[in-house]
Amino acid sequence: MLEVGTGTGYSTALICHRLGAGAVTSIEYDADVAGRARTALTLAGYRPALVEGDGLNGHPCNAPYDRLIATCAVRTIPLAWEQIRPGGTITTPMLGWTGGAAFAHLRVAQDGTASGRFLPDTVFFMPARPHAAPPLES
Repeated sequence: MLEVGTGTGYSTALICHRLGAGAVTSIEYDADVAGRARTALTLAGYRPALVEGDGLNGHPCNAPYDRLIATCAVRTIPLAWEQIRPGGTITTPMLGWTGGAAFAHLRVAQDGTASGRFLPDTVFFMPARPHAAPPLES
């Protein structure tokens, strides 16, 4: 299981509790945030694979993954997320530059393509840094 956006580690801990820490890889972009999450997870008794880096690139070292859950919004599905095995799923919030939001749940086919649907839930997560809207000119 690959989690993109460790954040505080709360969701990571829930996933570890459910799947076992050995089955979890979580990526956090911000080194300070990653350090705090590592401490919190260790204190809670979980030791998943925690990676500091850009989750949009996935983490090929532990691939392929059965599923990916992103806790940051993307405008497009990153090609690097092809690290999900056929039959696996990608669940991610999506955010347009004009504020539109959707929650996508995709299944990866044998040929590596992914398709699915938008879930009826409305969720809002911060955008992945490279996927944030460009600043407005004054």
